[in-house]
Amino acid sequence: MNYKLIKLINKLIKDEKLININVLGKTRNRKILKIKTNNNNYILKFFTKPMLHKPIEAEKKNLIYFKNKNINFFPNVFNYSNEYLLLEYIDNDGIRSKVVQQDFIEKLIKIHSFTADKYGFDFVTNIGSSKQINTFNTNWIDFFINQRFIITFEQINKKNPMPRNINIGIEKVIKQIHNFLPKNPPSKLLHGDIWPGNILYKNQKVVSFIDPGSLYGHAEMEIAYLKWMDNKYFNDRFLDQYSDINKIEKNEYFSYEFIYQIYFSLININTWNRAYIKDLNNMLKNIRL
Repeated sequence: MNYKLIKLINKLIKDEKLININVLGKTRNRKILKIKTNNNNYILKFFTKPMLHKPIEAEKKNLIYFKNKNINFFPNVFNYSNEYLLLEYIDNDGIRSKVVQQDFIEKLIKIHSFTADKYGFDFVTNIGSSKQINTFNTNWIDFFINQRFIITFEQINKKNPMPRNINIGIEKVIKQIHNFLPKNPPSKLLHGDIWPGNILYKNQKVVSFIDPGSLYGHAEMEIAYLKWMDNKYFNDRFLDQYSDINKIEKNEYFSYEFIYQIYFSLININTWNRAYIKDLNNMLKNIRL
């Protein structure tokens, strides 16, 4: 660790004694550290290079937004600037089971219980280091196509174009999206990046969600993401349990599930790893437009 970072950490922990620092994550320009003191454990997030869209500020505002809604299963924010974010460390054991699935569903539905009359959000959010534009729109399809799907697709090809056959397939999907997605589904508060890595478990309970990139939108987009990331755990039984509390019309859902899963594959290609191009290619081969 460099001297400047150690100095910052000692400033943030104030009168506590620094015991240990562990690197929990390092992706592109972002680092995540676990800081252990004589009294507490913390998470420190920071970017090694300046980011124009201020992802640290976006995450801080997003976490505070949830706290103001009395959604108390996100980490507390202890300190922040434009460069760093000091958070509560949530102890977890990483063990999940069918027992904990119901607890997860209830917490997810608590988030989804907050509604709006438009689609979007009060401020820009982010997934990883990717900026999420959230200008409000009264039409879900317009919002999803223009502020999520096309932007992500174009960002990928600007940096490093995907194979031609995949780009042709995506362009066909864009032209047909309006035939699959509902125009005005209920607008619900979403986590925005709810994949298994952003769910913390301990003692057969969900103890925290982390790393939100929120918006008000179609709740079933999050269901599709979970099922794509881990179809064995987030299976049809999970879908039934969720639907028991928050009704999903299955026939309609399965007609557009693939749209959301293609979008999230694009997000992962753009933000994390181009290995997801293989998954995207398989999805495009299995759909008929």
